[in-house]
Amino acid sequence: MSARKLHVDGRNEQLVLGVGVVTGIGLGLQGLSPTGSTVIDWLLLIASAVFVVWSGATAPWWALAAAAGIAAAIAEPWLPLLVGVGVLGLALAVGTARRSQPVERAIVVGAILLVLSTARDLGAFGVSTAVGVLVAITLAAFGLSRRSRRVRRVGYIAAGAAAGVLVIGTLALVLSGTSARPDLTTGEQAARQGLRELKAADFEQAQSSFERAATSFGRAADDVGAVWTAPARLVPVVSQHHRAVDQLASEAAAASSTVATQLGEIDFDALRIVDGRIDIEAVEGLQQPMAELQESLASLDAAVVSAQDPWLVEPLADRLADLRVDIAEQRDLGDKAVIALDRAPAMLGADGERVYFVMFTTPAEARGQGGFMGNYAEITIDEGEIELTDFGRHSDLNRAATEPFDLSEAPADWLAQYGGEGFARGPGRPVATDVWSIYTISPHFPHTARVADILYPQSGGQDLDGVFNLDVYALEQLVGLVGDVEVDGRDAPLNGTNTAEYLLIEQYETDDNAERIDQLEVIARAVTDRLLGGNAPEPIDLGRAMAPMVRERRLMAWMEDPSEQALLELVSMDGAVLGGRGDRDGVHVAINNDGTGKMDSYLERRMVYEETPDGDELSITIKHTAPVESLPDYVTAVSSDLGRGDGRWLVTVYSTRPVTEAWLDDQPIGVNTGQEAGLQTASIKLVLPPDGSATFRVRFGPNTSFDQTKLIVSPQPLVQPERWAYFGDAPRTLESRSVLDR
Repeated sequence: MSARKLHVDGRNEQLVLGVGVVTGIGLGLQGLSPTGSTVIDWLLLIASAVFVVWSGATAPWWALAAAAGIAAAIAEPWLPLLVGVGVLGLALAVGTARRSQPVERAIVVGAILLVLSTARDLGAFGVSTAVGVLVAITLAAFGLSRRSRRVRRVGYIAAGAAAGVLVIGTLALVLSGTSARPDLTTGEQAARQGLRELKAADFEQAQSSFERAATSFGRAADDVGAVWTAPARLVPVVSQHHRAVDQLASEAAAASSTVATQLGEIDFDALRIVDGRIDIEAVEGLQQPMAELQESLASLDAAVVSAQDPWLVEPLADRLADLRVDIAEQRDLGDKAVIALDRAPAMLGADGERVYFVMFTTPAEARGQGGFMGNYAEITIDEGEIELTDFGRHSDLNRAATEPFDLSEAPADWLAQYGGEGFARGPGRPVATDVWSIYTISPHFPHTARVADILYPQSGGQDLDGVFNLDVYALEQLVGLVGDVEVDGRDAPLNGTNTAEYLLIEQYETDDNAERIDQLEVIARAVTDRLLGGNAPEPIDLGRAMAPMVRERRLMAWMEDPSEQALLELVSMDGAVLGGRGDRDGVHVAINNDGTGKMDSYLERRMVYEETPDGDELSITIKHTAPVESLPDYVTAVSSDLGRGDGRWLVTVYSTRPVTEAWLDDQPIGVNTGQEAGLQTASIKLVLPPDGSATFRVRFGPNTSFDQTKLIVSPQPLVQPERWAYFGDAPRTLESRSVLDR
């Protein structure tokens, strides 16, 4: 039967064509989109289905059976699978009947095409589609081969015309793409450069980059959208590329132009402190331009998203994906800026006077937060007017209390963890009289700030609306911005590169403790006066200088207002221990000086996290390297129960999982366990002689609740870098706050 020629005439031909139309409509309803244009897609699907069904109406039964078997084998849902099996049976029935049966064959072909349209993914994207197209072409070819010469000629002419459109369309895409590619590349590079500059708060350069991007994308859009490229819209896959490039170039040009315009309207210099005042109206005036900038970036992102298509070749798809990543990062930063501008007026006293407590801390004497508080400042802001209303030392606050300190309202888990270190009031356990010297004991800054909020009124201060912490490295950055500070007895002034070294090491080389105290106050007060006076830095410069300090937990803040505290958490300025870890495993080590000496600038720490057959372990090696013999007595002075130069530290491990075992220099020991800030804690007190070292090792319980692919570590901001090493699937060495890949 396969050798003879078959005819489809009269009513049978009409029915076959009808089956083809119905099949094409069915393919369209399946959501197939070979070109990305709705009208062209429907016309193309119906025309293709009619041609294949009409041609396949004379295909041999065994070809129909083979095609039906392939369709059933790769069908995804169970219903198309059953249909495919049924079609296979129908194809076999056609073969056993040994008659032409063009309508029945057409129905089989149409059903095969519909089942193929539901095919599951076969590995790489597009493989299942290629299989379906190949099956359809094969059926059409077998069917045409069994028609008369005249009919075959018509079929071949139709196929040739389609091939011609394919060639012309592909050539049009190649030529237009070749012409537009340099401008597309330049536009994409300029846009990404603008995003990097925007991230670095270089708004002027970012505006220039986006203007270049708009110009380049515009030229590319003109090339791709030219009239002579119209045939490319008719060719499957080719049209996807053409549409993606055309849409990307056009919409990216418009969005880039809008971004450039918005950047020209944003002036962050309006946030600068001038004569002790920030213009609240100017701050509010930035809210709308920033919101519009975010909308423009969203439009640029939408242009990239709409241009993305799984049919795109990998280089273009990769470029679009990379651009989206950059846009997403900037939109995230922009969203935070919009929220900050919304909260800023109230924080600047627009709704009433605000009082803020600023602590100046130094890690020369280690505390869990980083260092002990040497000086403090009280800042009052009302309607943008900023005033320094008090300034002093921690000892002033200790002496100012007229009654014993009361910390009964302190966070319960903070009291449970550290109450025994001088904070628990009760029979035989009063709050220490030098509480302001030791209250920065916790690495969880929200607790430290809350304790300051409780203590300050007891020392004669005002009720607080917020608390800020700056350590000596953050202070050094401010010195670099406001100008050199002269210090009595020192030939060269302090600047943005030597202030921290002076405050941590050089100042302790003098034997005159009173003189040292006066000089420390001079530095902190000079910086504060200049910030609030006529020498305030530009806001952008201030942000660039302080951003690393926030990441290193050397600049932290707390606000009493929940919405303002949420903003600090959003920008990771809240100082929460292991903050932002989500569902990931994490560990932090807090070291507190428990011997009253000021030798912690020389303290070395090395942390090794290791996966062992018995469980994850953390080894903490601490080395006391202070040059005791060359330091003044008041620097090396320690508790009466310690020898000269000896050091004693409270070492606390904060972790998401509890510690189950512990060792000190490989000898099993007991530890004090507890909880704070939702984390497990394990503590010991460690005594070391000069140049001595010890290793505290702990083993954690099994990980049953946390992401096992990541480990969050948050180094304590002391002087010597906290060095981390990880031994597991992939070793890592770190010196800053990091996420360790397991």
